[in-house]
Amino acid sequence: MKPAHTNNRNDERSVVAAIECYINMSYQQRQQQPPPQQQQQQLPPHSSDPEQELPRVLLALQTVYAPNVGNGGGNNTGSGSPFDRRDVADRYLTSFQRTAVAWIVCDRLLCTSSSSTVTAASNNNEDSTLSTQRQFFAAQTLHAKCLSDVHQLPPDSLPSLRDSLVNHFISQEVRQ
Repeated sequence: MKPAHTNNRNDERSVVAAIECYINMSYQQRQQQPPPQQQQQQLPPHSSDPEQELPRVLLALQTVYAPNVGNGGGNNTGSGSPFDRRDVADRYLTSFQRTAVAWIVCDRLLCTSSSSTVTAASNNNEDSTLSTQRQFFAAQTLHAKCLSDVHQLPPDSLPSLRDSLVNHFISQEVRQ
């Protein structure tokens, strides 16, 4: 009968050999994988000017919520827009939500949505849906910013923010 420590060494050697074999196979498999087909498309830079940022956000929202936009490499419209792909538009909107200009843009989205929702609902169901999605995005962004990004605002602007949010709540309640 062999001593117990000899069996342990053999077991250890077997485990080490198995691990080395696994590592080598994993390395070889990684080397054989083709490079990623697409690199992430560069996002357009955000502007600190709400007048420039609002149209970009609207276009990105339209792309994200459009039923016929894909994530593939091809353009769906051929317009050359930076938001021809849903994944790019989504990444842009996600990064936009962290900017300071998002406070103003989202407030304006809620203001324009509140005035256009009634007319959009009578015009076209798709327009109404897009307006609702814009409102949701704006409200969700402001909610997140109120929880974590209030430091981006000067303290003397907080009463104005409060009044604006209350007015949005009231206008939403009146429409329902």
